[in-house]
Amino acid sequence: MTTLRERKKRALRDQIINVAENAFNSQGYEKTTIAQIAKSANIGMGTFYNYFPSKSELYLYTFINNKHHTAIKKLNNIINYTLNNPNADLIKTLTQLIDVLFENMQDTKKEFWKELLVIFTANYNDFQKHMQKHTELDIKVIEHLAVFLNLFKEKGILAPDFNIDDGANCIFGIITSQVLMYYVYEKTPTFEQMRENTHRLIKLFFTVKLS
Repeated sequence: MTTLRERKKRALRDQIINVAENAFNSQGYEKTTIAQIAKSANIGMGTFYNYFPSKSELYLYTFINNKHHTAIKKLNNIINYTLNNPNADLIKTLTQLIDVLFENMQDTKKEFWKELLVIFTANYNDFQKHMQKHTELDIKVIEHLAVFLNLFKEKGILAPDFNIDDGANCIFGIITSQVLMYYVYEKTPTFEQMRENTHRLIKLFFTVKLS
């Protein structure tokens, strides 16, 4: 049974998260400050740091718990569209699905993603729970990709010997490599260039996969 003190701490943590979510959603990561979050939550800066070590960690929490789940819902909508539309185009619909995943990145500067990668490396143990949730959601994305590909295999658009699970993992690998190795680590590529590269590689992947 939780004590009154524990319930108050949990309520205050939830309050900080709610304030931060509203701020991130309305004005973005860059313009939101810890001082602003603390003031809106009616707490001091020191109290904020008792609950979250940085703005990035707080944003990561809201990102994983909200944006990824929103993306999953949108992926379901695309899959349902594919299921109910016999004339759906594989490449066109797949790139739309990929763009849903990229929506989570589009409005955030590249520097933020670099900062998160540094934080992951430096504070791996602290982020294990968050990373577990992140990994679980990535697995869900791969599962959705597999369902999507299977629909086109059943329609006869993909070759009979096309391996659905391998295909889903390859597509996810293309996405993550473009995000991490090309977009985040390299200085010059823009978000739009990364997006176009991913679309091009997906098309190339399927060049010899169609029946």
